Amino acid sequence: MFGIAGELGSATIDFVLGERNLVFRVMGGYYHSTLEAKARDEFGREQLINKGYIVVDLQEEDLSDDKINHTMELALEGVETL
Repeated sequence: MFGIAGELGSATIDFVLGERNLVFRVMGGYYHSTLEAKARDEFGREQLINKGYIVVDLQEEDLSDDKINHTMELALEGVETL
């Protein structure tokens, strides 16, 4: 995971395609299901967008062996799986 520090805090991202300014965040149900976590995730998303990144959020379960190829094809097109 990578952190991008900002004036108001930081945002955590899992993968970066720097040449496309595209970042992926993998959202697992355990850590991202509470209201507090969702607010934190949205704040981080806004920080990344304000820095010029395209943010794609992916559900952890969509990265299983039988779904990963389709999920990554969508992700590279900028389509979220949430």
